[in-house]
Amino acid sequence: MVLLLFFSVLAAAAGFIAGYSLASKDVPLFSSSVHPPTAPASPLPPSPAKADPTPEQEPPVVSQPPQQSPATPPAPAEPLPQVPPQPAEPDPAEPEPPPLKVIAAPEAALKAFLSAPDWPSRAKHVLHPERVTKKMEAYYAAMPDGPTNPLSLVVDASHDDPEKGADLFTYLIGTETFPKGFPVAIAKTPEGWRVDWETFVEFRDDHFRRFATGEGSDAGSFHLLVRNTHYFDPPFPGSTKLTAFRVDPPLPERDQYAFVPTGSDLHKTLAAATEWGRPCAPVLQLARKKHPDGKTHLEITAILAPNWRPQE
Repeated sequence: MVLLLFFSVLAAAAGFIAGYSLASKDVPLFSSSVHPPTAPASPLPPSPAKADPTPEQEPPVVSQPPQQSPATPPAPAEPLPQVPPQPAEPDPAEPEPPPLKVIAAPEAALKAFLSAPDWPSRAKHVLHPERVTKKMEAYYAAMPDGPTNPLSLVVDASHDDPEKGADLFTYLIGTETFPKGFPVAIAKTPEGWRVDWETFVEFRDDHFRRFATGEGSDAGSFHLLVRNTHYFDPPFPGSTKLTAFRVDPPLPERDQYAFVPTGSDLHKTLAAATEWGRPCAPVLQLARKKHPDGKTHLEITAILAPNWRPQE
């Protein structure tokens, strides 16, 4: 019952696809600033139609030669209406206004993080460096190190925590592997804006796909979107006692089934959070279970956090 009470907040985070929103909100508080489009100029009213002038009747033809007569001066032309000068049209090449100052600082911190040549330099820009620095050292002892060259950086959303007075931005980082981008969190701390390295490296290096396809350890924790689903694939040993959920990282074509014992507290909690087809975005602990024929399935063994917001 304690588990159910604690994760009752899980359902409230269901609507935000990136998973970083506060548990009390289901949409981001405000998204990246968009300059409002310029209103089109109102068309000028049509000029009133004028009647065609009546053609003058030709004079009759006479037999005697026409006499010379003084030329009749033409009627004076009506003066043209005075048209006020029109304002000059804006230069189409005029640059857009600069971004809001509120996003300048987190974006600068993110760019410094991405351009760092090695992990010690990158560690100066991460959240919770006391804990994360040791993980970075161990990780890059086995993995290639170096800067990340993004194709694009797009502000996805901004969140506030009124109770803690914390600020957090999420950016989508586009890369050659993921052109549409993957989310990363940048949080404000007393030392400045810092990047959530743990989720960054999880998404950039595709940890969930590697785990689901059999690489590495048989257990791991992942930031996932969870949805209620039906299992239509062939049964496997013990599948009649399990309930399936669909689990997806925020990356394309990475969705998998993950199972929980039917009727367990985990089953009830996730079923309530994904009721009516809404997704939830927890941090899950998963185990890879092997079958006698060598195939595997994924089981959810714990909910580590109700949303993706960086935790101590």
